[in-house]
Amino acid sequence: MSSCLVTGGTSGIGREFVTQLAARGDDVIIAARDADRMAAIKAEIEPRYGVSVETIRADLSVRADVDALAARLEDPERPIDLLVNNAGFGLHAKILDPETLPLQERAFDVMCKAVLILSAAAGRSMTSRGHGGIINVASSSAWINTGNYSAIKAWVLTFTEGLANELHGSGVKVEALCPGWVHTEFHSRANVTATSLPSSSGSTRPPWSGSR
Repeated sequence: MSSCLVTGGTSGIGREFVTQLAARGDDVIIAARDADRMAAIKAEIEPRYGVSVETIRADLSVRADVDALAARLEDPERPIDLLVNNAGFGLHAKILDPETLPLQERAFDVMCKAVLILSAAAGRSMTSRGHGGIINVASSSAWINTGNYSAIKAWVLTFTEGLANELHGSGVKVEALCPGWVHTEFHSRANVTATSLPSSSGSTRPPWSGSR
């Protein structure tokens, strides 16, 4: 049995990670903003799979919350074997629009700065034990141009490659997940209409459900 921390684990890809990890017998720590959703998932998952679900209310745009999660990752008394940096949101905003600057900054905080801080904390802790894993959710958008969102996800991809090089030989595995179009609430939250989803994405939910 392993212990896994999933950020943004209440919906989409993060929610599916929580379910699949619990189904294979791993204890799960969910870090997200919605305490009610986390409580509902805990009530569902624990009796179904016989695992422990810990919930941590955290807003990854708030540095104090990120630092608290980093401290949890480095707690030697409660080791975490897998970190899934999944938290994020769609950024359907024009780069030149001054009114979107606070949103653009928040996107950097959540999808870049938090990934950097949490990955580093996990890497230090896991290296000291000689094993562990880090999965950073990037996007197929990293290879195309959809404004600042693509730039952010390209950073996640490149950062993960650099981290994997730095941790080579340590026993810690690092990888980036780059999903394409998937049907979840991700798009509606970003004000992207569902009709824009390509037909090849299908009408059913794939194994790693979510969208980036």
